[in-house]
Amino acid sequence: MPSSPEVSIIVPVHNNEEQVEAALKSCLTQTLENIEIICVDDASTDRTGEVIEDAQQSDQRIRLLRLAVNSSPFQARRRGVQAALAPYVLFLDGDDELLSGAAEKTLRRAQERNSDLVGFGIDVVAASRDSVVAFERRLQPRHAELAHEAVLPGLFPPEGPVQMQVWRYLFRTELVRLAYSRLPGTLRLYRADDLPISFLAAAAARQYSSVPDKLYRYHFQRGPSGQRVETTDQFKFYLHSIDSLDALTQIVRRQAAHRDSWGETFLASYEAAKLTVIGNVVKYLPGLENPSLAASCLEFLHQRVSEQDTVRAMEQRNSGPQPRPTPEIQPLTGTTQQLR
Repeated sequence: MPSSPEVSIIVPVHNNEEQVEAALKSCLTQTLENIEIICVDDASTDRTGEVIEDAQQSDQRIRLLRLAVNSSPFQARRRGVQAALAPYVLFLDGDDELLSGAAEKTLRRAQERNSDLVGFGIDVVAASRDSVVAFERRLQPRHAELAHEAVLPGLFPPEGPVQMQVWRYLFRTELVRLAYSRLPGTLRLYRADDLPISFLAAAAARQYSSVPDKLYRYHFQRGPSGQRVETTDQFKFYLHSIDSLDALTQIVRRQAAHRDSWGETFLASYEAAKLTVIGNVVKYLPGLENPSLAASCLEFLHQRVSEQDTVRAMEQRNSGPQPRPTPEIQPLTGTTQQLR
């Protein structure tokens, strides 16, 4: 492996034995050869680590870091960011793939525009193509370039809904480290775990640019997302998405307290993200065919978020963005993580 890679590809994995070989192959066939691939094994109980070790034998650009206990994708990415040697990072989930030009094309754009963030297109793979057309359209870059205070509302539009996945961007490594430094070192996030980093990075970025090419292959519903809820425990798992909102609440409150135009922008983008996350949880509420289960799940939801926000999120999800007044920051109830 070169001593100074140009791009670090960070791959958090947990029990991805069946998919990680394809993910690694997509990294090793990048047209940009001067890269490192940092796999962070989040305490897998299958052969994921062994598959990565086998790949290491033939390519020294692969690094394997192991977490002793399962600590969440959020922490696995943090460990990878801490270990990265390159000035830019890409994130790849262990069950997805990068297209061959991902590292080269995004790095070239970052260098040309001196960008902190580079967005790119996403190819969504699903059993039924018709089911993902609209979702894939929402994942494509909306802006060619954004600068300074226009970056955050451009990537997290106040009218909502927003896309918050970290694998949609090439990041300047320093930017991601700054975002992680603003969050508790022990924070674990198992759902919507991308949100705090993508939001805080966008808020701190000075320059954003994009590449229209589809450079990431996302496998729709390969993981736990989109599965039918049949027990309250299953719903509680999806409810962990609210933890990611909790992690941002204190930061947003401090910023909004400035009451300047940037504070208002920061708050409006957060509110859009909040409604999007709540809306994504609401879609897992069981239907009326099981009224007892539906009522229990709704009660759990309202222990974490207000009924008003639930209604607003459902309206946004069902009808698109709704006009609304400038919001006031409200603490989320039932907070499990607090920033200091």
